[in-house]
Amino acid sequence: MPVEMSELFLGAIFTKFAEEYPDLTLDIGLTDRFVDIIRDDYDVVFRVGEVVQPDLVVRHLADLDMVLVAAPSLLSKWGVPRTIHDFQSMPFARYSVGGRTAHIAFADGSKILPTGRIDCDSGIALHSAARHGLGVALLLRCVVADDLDSGILIDVTPSGALKPMRFSAVHALGRTVPSRVKLLSDFVALEAQKLSIRAQSPGDAAAARD
Repeated sequence: MPVEMSELFLGAIFTKFAEEYPDLTLDIGLTDRFVDIIRDDYDVVFRVGEVVQPDLVVRHLADLDMVLVAAPSLLSKWGVPRTIHDFQSMPFARYSVGGRTAHIAFADGSKILPTGRIDCDSGIALHSAARHGLGVALLLRCVVADDLDSGILIDVTPSGALKPMRFSAVHALGRTVPSRVKLLSDFVALEAQKLSIRAQSPGDAAAARD
């Protein structure tokens, strides 16, 4: 997940937690890089995607829906994609880091390498590009929910085509988890599930030290 998406998604959750628990101090780092929990001395790390490391304990917190979105102006020019194959010929605002463009993986196992003239490692910029009709973008549903409700963006995801993004809390195996860290993880899990449910109704993400 681009760090800006983490800021939009998790920033509000951390702020709400700080307001509800004024006696706790949070030291939060938002980064795209892969952090070493032990070496970097994090109490807990929140990650998206699959986490497979034998020295880590992974707690699944929520499944976050991803959506392919486009502005009405783009769809009026290029048409509305009906199948995965249709996306091959459409312009994208693409998530790209270090010149490497991320493939879009679908639930049936197929992948496409999107084409387009907007490459960016900023989720906020990709969101803006999509709003201005510069390309289809793959974004978190909870981030674009208001735009979908208002019609600024259109969900063009084929039914059942995208798997939800796993969102997890991770800590080091064998390390005692302080009660304040469990409290934070429980809070983030509840708020993430609320956001996910709200986004579905009509109308290396982040790390934290206490």
